[in-house]
Amino acid sequence: MQDNPHQISPRSLDLDEQIVDGRRIIANVPYLLPKDLGEVNRLDFQHYMLRYAMRSNHLAPLQQPKSILDVACGTGRWAQEMAAEFPQAQVCGLDLQVPGQDTGHKVAFPANCSFVQGNVMEGLPFPTASFDYVHQRLLTVALPAAQWPLLLHELVRVTKPGGWIELVEVDLEMLPAGPAMAQLYQWALLACKQRGIDPTISRNLVGLLTHAGARYCQGRVIDIPVGKWGGRLGQMNLTDMNAIAGAMRSFITQLAHISPQDYDEAIAHSQREYEQMHTRVNFYAIVGQHP
Repeated sequence: MQDNPHQISPRSLDLDEQIVDGRRIIANVPYLLPKDLGEVNRLDFQHYMLRYAMRSNHLAPLQQPKSILDVACGTGRWAQEMAAEFPQAQVCGLDLQVPGQDTGHKVAFPANCSFVQGNVMEGLPFPTASFDYVHQRLLTVALPAAQWPLLLHELVRVTKPGGWIELVEVDLEMLPAGPAMAQLYQWALLACKQRGIDPTISRNLVGLLTHAGARYCQGRVIDIPVGKWGGRLGQMNLTDMNAIAGAMRSFITQLAHISPQDYDEAIAHSQREYEQMHTRVNFYAIVGQHP
């Protein structure tokens, strides 16, 4: 990896790492999922699922971007593939921890792909108008609702005039829902409320991104089935949802004040409801342009 030309005076982040129910978490951030090798594997799998559903790594009408930013880059898989797709571009990923840090997950990244450590809730450590294309994915359960306007303003700020901003987020409410799924959603709502998180924020992102200063903002619903009934994509989503349910178990049982046994029972019942009710989950892709 070569040095990131956009990096400016990064400082070390004070992250409170703990082990809870055998999973490594960062306790002093709102994020409701672990940060460990198991989560790395899930995120990579989810990336492949979304790429399969979208038939692309991006929906923005990119030409030949010279600079790309991936905010909350996670495992770096999307950044890695974009660096290969656009070899003329410098691709930079930003996250609380750079890919491979303390997870044992080592990946060879292209020379035009680099990473910066940073906390999006403290702003983006880049000058104004730094990137031709800014991408952000799946911060629904990581960012308090009150922080979204500031972050979206930051995404627009670091985008060059005429450049593109793209968001991909999920709506945690899966429909149609049976009794077990409805109960799980209510528990998730309670847990999210404790962290100031709005699990339906994706429904409002077109308006929020417009208010942040982007223009021509459009949203697309990516409707993905959950369960074997939905074929290959449904099976992929079922695998991902079950992994998420397991990863969030300790957070939800603690924050919603329920027993692990009640949670596990509801998860077991939900598996049947997915198949009986043909449940689906909505992902939202929002694209806007810097004025």
